[in-house]
Amino acid sequence: MHLSTFVVVLLSLHYANCATVTYPGLGTFTDDPPWGDTTERPVGYLPQSPEEVNTRFYLDTRTQTDVEVFNTDMHGFGQTTFDRSRLTRFIVHGYIQNGDTLWMNDMSSALRSVEDVNVIRVGWFGGSLTLNYAQSATDTQIVGAEIALFIQNIADYFQISHASFHCIGHSLGAQACSYLGSRLNPKVGRISGLDPAGPYFEGTPTSVRLDSSDATFVDVLHTDAEKLKDFGYGTNEVSGHVDFWPNNGIEQPGCDQNILSTVIGINGVVDGVQNFVACNHLRALSLYTESITTSCPFEGNPCVGYEDYLEGSCVSCPNNRCPSMGYNSINFASDVYQYSNPSAYLQTGSQAPFCEYMTDVVVKLGSSSDGVEGKIFLTLYGPSDNTAQVQLSDEDVSLDLRPDTTYTYTAQYGNMPTGFNKVKFLWQQDEYTLQTQYLTVDSIQVWVNEDQKWHTFCADTSLKMKEETRYSMYEC
Repeated sequence: MHLSTFVVVLLSLHYANCATVTYPGLGTFTDDPPWGDTTERPVGYLPQSPEEVNTRFYLDTRTQTDVEVFNTDMHGFGQTTFDRSRLTRFIVHGYIQNGDTLWMNDMSSALRSVEDVNVIRVGWFGGSLTLNYAQSATDTQIVGAEIALFIQNIADYFQISHASFHCIGHSLGAQACSYLGSRLNPKVGRISGLDPAGPYFEGTPTSVRLDSSDATFVDVLHTDAEKLKDFGYGTNEVSGHVDFWPNNGIEQPGCDQNILSTVIGINGVVDGVQNFVACNHLRALSLYTESITTSCPFEGNPCVGYEDYLEGSCVSCPNNRCPSMGYNSINFASDVYQYSNPSAYLQTGSQAPFCEYMTDVVVKLGSSSDGVEGKIFLTLYGPSDNTAQVQLSDEDVSLDLRPDTTYTYTAQYGNMPTGFNKVKFLWQQDEYTLQTQYLTVDSIQVWVNEDQKWHTFCADTSLKMKEETRYSMYEC
């Protein structure tokens, strides 16, 4: 039966400055520091009852979907198509959502398309669909406790290891995953935090928020890590064994026209703030779901910071293996456990498919080049396919093109040609001159992140290249 059959035992009343509440089967909860009355949580709350939070579970397998199951009814659970020999992946939503939201169904379908897996979607709309964000943040403790109880009951009933469980949580759902993780010993195999919620969590001790101690492997994807005062809803804190920061984890391409979700009454966090930018926060879901089915690796480069990444200072990865963001990051666990810096950076596109291939391009202009303001572009070719043409500077940024000068740019391509062995170079003039201007090129070097190696392309140094014309160069 569901925990609604349990009797709530109040050890003390919150409104009378009492600090604990016990829910049988789930444990005792408090609003004492660090759970409340702190800088990060100026207003403390006790979690609502299990009946009010209303945590629900829905099982999806390859042969049966959307079957409601209960965390204390193992006999009934055993009558479903749950397969004890397969991994079990829980998916947990965040604020102002429910267990049947479109992205959860899409992620479940993607998971089941690539592996025979048990997927359990977790809904907690009684706690999430409220205007009081601080209460919802507190209620994630109940959600985590309910999932932990379910995992323990499954493990005991079917005699399987905690290592076969994986919790994928978005926003407040990521924090709920952290609570289930801290309750179980031994640890679950994996937790994936998709833009973990920042308000009421950032800056708190690790007992309150997601961190690397919550599972054997914790991977985190940040897409909205701006400060709350600047309308960011995620956390800027490193929270896992590896934290991926696509586009610096803050402003996602294509989110210039932001979808706004109105959040009213966030007690004790920022009084009066009503609008949160949803596009950046939700992009984590699209990136993770795409990572499940794509052959594009979503490679992140361990680096001190995003600026260093953009300057090409972090192209080499430990052991010549750059970790993949999202679903496949577990394949790099043995590497990331050894990282001194768990942060990995990458860039993505503005629309699906989002994954891009990182290259570092070095263009050496020849001594016979004219001096001119302009832009340079490069296309990569293999024997049977090629990339789109990419500008080797930020959009609308002109370069001061001068003889015997080297230009370096971290460029992203939507695909990487098989057998990459040729480039086509093109330039545009951005200033008016009385005479026709020409460039010469000594060489072009391209670092392919996926291969972790340089490709050098030789040019005819005497060839004067006019603008708006593509010139081919082959590997030498």
